[in-house]
Amino acid sequence: ICGGRLYKTKAPEDKQLFLHWLYGSKREVISVVKRQRNPNRSFMSNNFIINKALFNQIRFNENIYKYGHEDTLFGIELNKRNIAILHIENPLFHVGLEKNEVIIKKEKQSIENLYSLCTSFYSLAELAPEIKLLRYVQKLNNLHLSKLMNWVYSCFHSLLEKNLKSNHPQLLLFDVYKLSYFFYLKNKSQKLSF
Repeated sequence: ICGGRLYKTKAPEDKQLFLHWLYGSKREVISVVKRQRNPNRSFMSNNFIINKALFNQIRFNENIYKYGHEDTLFGIELNKRNIAILHIENPLFHVGLEKNEVIIKKEKQSIENLYSLCTSFYSLAELAPEIKLLRYVQKLNNLHLSKLMNWVYSCFHSLLEKNLKSNHPQLLLFDVYKLSYFFYLKNKSQKLSF
């Protein structure tokens, strides 16, 4: 059973916490109706209950040692076992917002984890239906924009980070930053094929 997540409706006074609040408010706060449409895709580990024996069968993936995607994989493993997640309206407020710089660093770690999972433990095709970023990676690759996205990160990551650390970060630029960083990692290692 998952209860959901909320952020305060009022933006924090400290603008260095704004990116975390903005992203959380706009992307992580999902209504119970919407979460129930794709129940395993909407799994978040900050507010759930599970039978102990079932948890011990699945556990969080030990291959993930940096921040990010532990709960995504947990939801995928539940789905593989045909274990339904019931979403209810019982959200927790996310407190303890982190500074913009920390959020950017954690997001990069999360994408590095995701890239590693795609090249070592799961296929991109297996993960993409469950992970929005990977669905966009596939679309951009199908449009032959992989090199362009790598170029965007290589040339503009400093400018993108400057916006994300500013008092008025743009979520669209955060999306571009994350996607372009994934393609940058792909170009650097050349391990992942589509």
